[in-house]
Amino acid sequence: AAGRMTLAAFFLAPYVLIRQGSVIKQIKKRDWLLLSLGGMFLGFHFAAWITSLEYTTIASSVVLVTTTPLWVAIFSPLILGERSRKEVWIGLSLAIVGGCVVGLKDACHLFPGGFTCEGFQGLLSGKTLLGNALALFGAWMAAGYMIAGRRIRPHFSLLSYTFIVYGVAAIFLLFFVLIRGQSLIGYSPAIYLWFLLLGIIPQILG
Repeated sequence: AAGRMTLAAFFLAPYVLIRQGSVIKQIKKRDWLLLSLGGMFLGFHFAAWITSLEYTTIASSVVLVTTTPLWVAIFSPLILGERSRKEVWIGLSLAIVGGCVVGLKDACHLFPGGFTCEGFQGLLSGKTLLGNALALFGAWMAAGYMIAGRRIRPHFSLLSYTFIVYGVAAIFLLFFVLIRGQSLIGYSPAIYLWFLLLGIIPQILG
């Protein structure tokens, strides 16, 4: 998570600082607060979700983390005063069903007369429970990131907003790496290639 966010912020930095550095210098304290909050939510999201994969199945983790739109729809009226239209709930339902299909495709198997989902056995036991809780927490943090972004994003260009939020998330995650005594060096070249691809493809392009 730290490598993904750090590289994404690093690649955005030259363009944003050269083209929009003056805008960043003029950001007000209140806006910095919301930007920092969004960045911390994003950092918590990736830390919790990626860690969840060490304890639970990919199927369980994906199904739980893709409930993010549900929490956005629930919390937005309370925090932003927005009302969700019927069309929103229809789209939301389709998104959640799609996430479930993706998550279940490797865990569930059809057979004559029924189906079984091996990936969800022991859902509430031991490490699996911890992994599922982390994935759900990751969904809540992603919802917080999106709600904070709904409030502050219209005041900034896409790249300046993205750079700041990614940068805050990267600093937050690097701090966690340090206090946990983990290392950012000593991995194989293949691992660093995956870091690079994560930073560029899902994080910047996505």
